[in-house]
Amino acid sequence: MTFWIGAFLVATAIATLRTQGSAGMKAPLKAGARPKLLVLNQYYWPGVEATARLLADLCAALADEYDITVITGLIEGAQERPRRGNTRRRVTILRVSSTRFDRRRLLPRGINYASYLLQSLRAGIAVRAAPTSCSR
Repeated sequence: MTFWIGAFLVATAIATLRTQGSAGMKAPLKAGARPKLLVLNQYYWPGVEATARLLADLCAALADEYDITVITGLIEGAQERPRRGNTRRRVTILRVSSTRFDRRRLLPRGINYASYLLQSLRAGIAVRAAPTSCSR
């Protein structure tokens, strides 16, 4: 059920962006600049979760029109530390540290969600506040 709610929200946001274009944005885009899209999802490529795969395909398809940044968690079982600015299929991927407890039990899963939410919001604010360049 969570997947369908997330998919609905993403589809609604994309439809809004496509119909409103830059008119729905606070500031007009500079000439040659593309609108930016920030995506927060706990799972993303190369994760095996359905949302990870579907979101990776969706973001890659939208990358022709938008500068997309995905803030996601670390992959289950990965020993790597979070890295900033990985790019795949023209999508910037930022991985944040979060707990990776076993998801079969409710309490550890809730802790995973809460830790990801806090870290991704912090990273999202940092991305939003960072100066950007409109040159290609």
